[in-house]
Amino acid sequence: MGGRDMLSEMECSGNAREALEELFEDAWGDPSETASRMIRQLLNRSMVFECTKYVGAARYGRGPARVTQRNGYYGRRLETTVGPIDLRVPRTRDGQFHPESLSRYQRRHVHVDSGIREMFIAGVSTRRVRDVLAPLIGIEVSASTVSEIAKGLDKEVRRFHERRLPGEVRYLFLDGVYVKVKGALGPVRRAVLVAYGIDAKGVRQVLDFRMESSESEDCWERFLWDLIDRGIAPDGVKLVAVDGCPGLVNAVRRCFPNASLQRCWTHKMANVSSSLPKTKERREPVMQSLRAVYKADSLREGRRRLRAWAGRWRHDFPKAVQCVERDADELLSFLSQPPALHVKLRTTNVIERSFKEVRRRSRTMGCFEDTGSAQRVLYAVFERLNRLWPDKPLPAFTQRS
Repeated sequence: MGGRDMLSEMECSGNAREALEELFEDAWGDPSETASRMIRQLLNRSMVFECTKYVGAARYGRGPARVTQRNGYYGRRLETTVGPIDLRVPRTRDGQFHPESLSRYQRRHVHVDSGIREMFIAGVSTRRVRDVLAPLIGIEVSASTVSEIAKGLDKEVRRFHERRLPGEVRYLFLDGVYVKVKGALGPVRRAVLVAYGIDAKGVRQVLDFRMESSESEDCWERFLWDLIDRGIAPDGVKLVAVDGCPGLVNAVRRCFPNASLQRCWTHKMANVSSSLPKTKERREPVMQSLRAVYKADSLREGRRRLRAWAGRWRHDFPKAVQCVERDADELLSFLSQPPALHVKLRTTNVIERSFKEVRRRSRTMGCFEDTGSAQRVLYAVFERLNRLWPDKPLPAFTQRS
């Protein structure tokens, strides 16, 4: 929906406006500092643009159209739905300049704030910014304003990628998800490598993500070394949970040689199932007895159950048994950790849950405009989770475990 259509629908229908607000609340939670920075930047630049038109010349410019001169700025605090915002309002020598964009914002601030967030969700394409903001602010939004807003979001993403990471990560979960980005010849699939960590206090966070061309060993290794350079202590990591990607496994062994490698049971079960007959009567007994392996309460018992499972089904389903046996030790690594942690450590499901939100967001867009827009939406998803988690530590992962 374009900006004008969105505005008219919000003005004509209270229900539509409420539904839109609920959508933003569901997507982003409480209004964030990012939104306030964007609004401050938008209004400051809009007022400068208006002042230039009023004065009749650019800063330090001369010409017959000039009617007065600039006279600095004065500060003004504006209360908004995302908190107070401090603005720099231009002054003119004649004292007659009054920015219309500021008064329009005050009349429509709820809609503007919603438009800002809708723009953020959309990936901040230039067309989307102009469509959403022009009718709300009431003036034509310049290309430079659009560029500055996008740069403001890019700074947030860059800060996320460059921030110092906690050195006490004890458990590391690594996985990848794919998104589509527009290319010269059509949509291109890009791999998003994601690292999720849990520290000694049970606090979890998405440590970082990186867009790459694939999940190759080189791509994963570059990503992991960057995590280490930014603070992750390799010797402090007890266990690294991964899917079955060979490149990832090799990269982990090189970057975290002293950590136990845990292959994801969810991925392994899917691989085993694909090698079995499709009929439930033949497949389910094999799968049910394999589930008993990862439900063992000790490494010794897990090994015993795995040997019994392999002996029972080797003759009937050799491919399924080979699929499990070639990774047997790495499938059972989690059993060497405290029993209270077994359910969390045997899969990469903690990352998969955050991927659901990424897929939900990318499905509505179909294909991202470019890598920058994809990065901004990915950042928004992961950073929102990080803001929710600090007050909800996982008690089983504390120092006492």
